[in-house]
Amino acid sequence: TSSDSSSDSYDSLSDGDSNHIRRPKKKKKRVLRTGVFGKEIGCIDDDVVYHGLGICRAALGEHDHATRFHLTALRCARRIHGVNSIRAAEILNDTATSYWYMKEYER
Repeated sequence: TSSDSSSDSYDSLSDGDSNHIRRPKKKKKRVLRTGVFGKEIGCIDDDVVYHGLGICRAALGEHDHATRFHLTALRCARRIHGVNSIRAAEILNDTATSYWYMKEYER
């Protein structure tokens, strides 16, 4: 096999066989789409994805699943934007709302 120059951006995992698993290295942002000449058109933070999933689950009334997504989004937002950021506060508010619907007031 020939190795290309893009192999530096991937981690290679081997299970002992000739099968190799390639996965992208972790980044803070993921490219949604690449346009002409490789220019990034849209990027999105992980906290946005998890928060959106939490909002969808809450809208379906599945607040136990929503809180899991909200808490994951909160961890990402605190890591990316900071502990006292507006983004973290928005996610924390949605988390508290889901806990309220579940009647878990102590959390």
